[in-house]
Amino acid sequence: MGNKSGSGFYLSKSTVAFFTLLFAALFIAFTVFAVLYLRSRTGFCNFAEEEESDKVKPLNCTVVPTPGRQGIWDHYRLPTSLVPINYQLVLWPRFHPESPESTFTGDVNITFQCKNATDVILLHSEQIEVTVVELVRFEIGTEAPQILEVWRSSLYSYLVINLNETLTENSIYVLRISFSGVIGNSTGGFMKMDYEEDGRNLSVITTQMEPTYARTVFPCFDEPSFKATFDIHLIYLPNYVALSNMPAIMTTFNTTLKMSTYIVACVICEFSHIEMIEHGNEVRGQIQFLVAVPEFPASGMENWGLIIFHEDSLLFNYSSDTKEKRRLICSVITHEIGHQWFGNLVTMNWWNQLWLKEEAVLGQYFFLNHQAIEYLLLSCQLSPAIKDKLEKEWYSIIIQLCM
Repeated sequence: MGNKSGSGFYLSKSTVAFFTLLFAALFIAFTVFAVLYLRSRTGFCNFAEEEESDKVKPLNCTVVPTPGRQGIWDHYRLPTSLVPINYQLVLWPRFHPESPESTFTGDVNITFQCKNATDVILLHSEQIEVTVVELVRFEIGTEAPQILEVWRSSLYSYLVINLNETLTENSIYVLRISFSGVIGNSTGGFMKMDYEEDGRNLSVITTQMEPTYARTVFPCFDEPSFKATFDIHLIYLPNYVALSNMPAIMTTFNTTLKMSTYIVACVICEFSHIEMIEHGNEVRGQIQFLVAVPEFPASGMENWGLIIFHEDSLLFNYSSDTKEKRRLICSVITHEIGHQWFGNLVTMNWWNQLWLKEEAVLGQYFFLNHQAIEYLLLSCQLSPAIKDKLEKEWYSIIIQLCM
């Protein structure tokens, strides 16, 4: 920097040249990093963007049932030619405590691998309106088959996507679907539960996917054996708290473990929470949340990372509840925790083997007996009852279920 004068500062030619080169270098570095970032985003999983000449145009469609057509959709089990790898799921529930009807919209990007060549994509979809369907090849610069038509086979709740040519064996594709639906207050799927607290009318949004309600929330391969990872993104008002199977990263939740669709879960609520940490061991798919929901349709649901209970199955009032109530609460909690291994980690192929995971978690009674002697009586009464039932009716345990 040159000498200071009465009218300001003067820069020498060498200083000007230095700052010019520095600015140019910073500009080039910024440009390079920007290009690399955009390329990395381009190659990221299901959001890969192909070159315009290679991109398959999305199909805007109104999906209607088409009866009388014969094909692979005539069987209640999905073919194994396509295997899901990852779901990137965005859900936007729109609800208000005073509103009689609540709705939701969503987008899902399903990354899947083609195991056997096929020109039909078959997945489950029920009670939701599919508006946009797009198929792209995961490998950038390669084309995917064109979508000829999308229609619904109502018998087994299939969404049928016909292609103009077969998918390439061992190749990976991304199926992008936009959809919408209605939030109900029944026994499964996306549900809104209304309740009153301190004179305020409030609502909580929750889910119950088991056994086959995931298909009413988003199009998916809705069978227990079709496990995949999930990246879940929830859109909600700022006064609510959002929970899902994994810890949140802003409003997007971390990628789940590989799991079945029936344990996908989310809760949007205004609940308060408590935390407690005691000595123990870290487990695979560590439990993050236990949530008590008013009027939840089941005693508990073992969703990975987000176990949802009916409030009577989780909350205990020391001043008014009985020891029997405490025993029941402990039983339900240990039962659902047991399912983190028997069911979530080790999963049946089909629903006719459901009894395996339900019977396996009878280990809950060993825990209860270890913790308190008054629980011993139940297991003594329960075991002979199960033994007698199995001896007399063993032949009826496994039945064919069409869901």
